Parts: sequence; C-alpha cells; structure tokens
Amino acid sequence: MCPPAAVDAGDRLADPQIGGLTSSLAERELALEEGWIVLTGGMTDAVPLEPDRPVTAEFTHLGGVTVSCGEARPM
Repeated sequence: MCPPAAVDAGDRLADPQIGGLTSSLAERELALEEGWIVLTGGMTDAVPLEPDRPVTAEFTHLGGVTVSCGEARPM
C-alpha cells in the first residue's frame, strides 16, 4: 500500500472539522492516533492504493481523474 501524505499537526488542527473532532475526542479523554485516516465528508468508501495499479474516479459534468502510486520507499 502507498503511504499517506504527511501533514504536520499545525495544518491538521487548522481544519475546522479536524479541530472540532480532536476537541470532542479530548472531552472524552480520547485522541487521534498516528497513522489513522480521517475522512471529512468523503463521497465514497476509502480505497487502498496498490503500487502501479491506477484508480479512476468519474464525476458527472466534470470528467474523471486517475491516480496511481509507485512502490513505497523508506522515508
């Protein structure tokens, strides 16, 4: 599987939905954990990307987009 894009904590918390989620979790003594994926309003289920296997999304009136990734490399 392809690694997720890195986002630093400042960017993450600047998003109102993520900031609200982290606050709500903190009130319950819970927290987001490293490596978790949070979808804020995803239109479909999350689809894992596999190396060299493209995934295409088609949008009415907009067209389509295809994404793919190569083999994961150590950071």
